[in-house]
Amino acid sequence: MLFRYTPSAGAGPYEESGPVFIHAEPCAGPERNDEYPADLHIAPRVMRAYNAKGQIHGGELALPNRCEEVIHRLFTDPEVEVIQVRSLSHGCFLFAITRA
Repeated sequence: MLFRYTPSAGAGPYEESGPVFIHAEPCAGPERNDEYPADLHIAPRVMRAYNAKGQIHGGELALPNRCEEVIHRLFTDPEVEVIQVRSLSHGCFLFAITRA
């Protein structure tokens, strides 16, 4: 299924809505939520960082199999609260990673 979604990070002029694909039938979801999903390493991803006010606070292109490195690098900045993971080709929101 395809629907429109506005992630919670991204306030004011940074707020955007975009397409998200979901399963049409219920599923158990990922087995783990403490590591980057292995099946998403196949393509480059945009890692967009936001501060606590919802303002864009940097970002980076993550090449396949380099996503964890980019996530860790972005979180070394104490101002980064959330990282949105997006597709490179269409900018579709995939999921968000929040600071522990």
